Amino acid sequence: MFLESGRGLESGRDAWVANFSARRLRQNMESTIGVYEADRSHGGERTLDPSAISWTATLQSSLRRGLGTSFSLDAVTTGLYRPFTKVVRYVDSVWTHRTGQTLRSFPTRNHPNRGFTLTGAASHYDFCLISTEAAPDLHLLDTGHFFARWRYDSVVPTDGLLELEAGVGEVVDGYRKIDNITDQALTHFQTAYGESFAKDDIFYYVYGVLHSPDYRETYAADLKKSLPRIPLVGDATPFVEAGRKLSELHLGYETVEPYPLDGLETELGSADPYQFYRVAKMKFAKVRDPESKKLVAEKSTVIYNTQITLSGIPEAAHRYMLGSRSAIEWIIDRYRVKTDKQSGIVNDPNDWSLEVEDPRYIIDLLARIVTVSLETMAIVDSLPALDIRDTQG
Repeated sequence: MFLESGRGLESGRDAWVANFSARRLRQNMESTIGVYEADRSHGGERTLDPSAISWTATLQSSLRRGLGTSFSLDAVTTGLYRPFTKVVRYVDSVWTHRTGQTLRSFPTRNHPNRGFTLTGAASHYDFCLISTEAAPDLHLLDTGHFFARWRYDSVVPTDGLLELEAGVGEVVDGYRKIDNITDQALTHFQTAYGESFAKDDIFYYVYGVLHSPDYRETYAADLKKSLPRIPLVGDATPFVEAGRKLSELHLGYETVEPYPLDGLETELGSADPYQFYRVAKMKFAKVRDPESKKLVAEKSTVIYNTQITLSGIPEAAHRYMLGSRSAIEWIIDRYRVKTDKQSGIVNDPNDWSLEVEDPRYIIDLLARIVTVSLETMAIVDSLPALDIRDTQG
């Protein structure tokens, strides 16, 4: 159904190439590039200090070939590192161990795209998927497989002009934009549902079907062994509409209305808002289980920081699972200050609040993901049972 698909970004050195801060990212990259260049100037004798550089087979190959490298702002982009977790990312063919299809899906910041990542075959997780408009990490969902709506092919200038083959696709800043849904798939769907069925409809239909509980239960064993096959159902409309709503919801998660949690509007007074809403490590509140007498997580309440406690998270919101965690648990897990053990590099989610100039970004994000979770499950619960007519690879 898709012309191309593949793995997400695999850097082999996440601490250096992915950070919540553009400033820290540049510092980290310039530092490790300096180590590489020093090794190159000394005949390829590798520095073995893991706090200074992370060697992969591809980077060692570049060193052996004497390939020079320097920091480039063109390689800095936005990536989706984990569910609902954007980072500043350095992406090029030298410092990314394997780029997968990313450089053809997001060749530059000026080439927007959208797609979805799903858990690959033999994943440790139950099958799931998530939409993204940013370059996805390989481990966005365990070991994921990415399907883009479009792909971009570099256009080679001829006599100083960019020539466009008739019917192939428009040229955008030196790249030809090509529809990644195959004509074969379009014919297949139009035969089933009529000529008005478009490639966008196919894309959203797939996203809708893959969220179907009936589909996931029926094909659970197959989804652990291979990429999904997409069935044709009696009436495609509910799945197209659901897929479109889910995609828009998951892509627009930063703009949905925050769920009205208790404590969300805590008065900050005269405090610096960036400090007031700063997080170190969010966690669920604890209550004592009356039977076991042990302390267990009270998932309706999150201790945000020493000043703010958020409560009133509906139990139903935790039904929206993305792999091993609910979407809410992903936010709690990823938005905390972390120090990489080998490199000593600090990754501070509060830096992202500075990047987007919004001191409330993290606290509102948590509340927004409660909304996203509830609305996702409402759409999923409304899907009809599968009335399978045929299957498509």
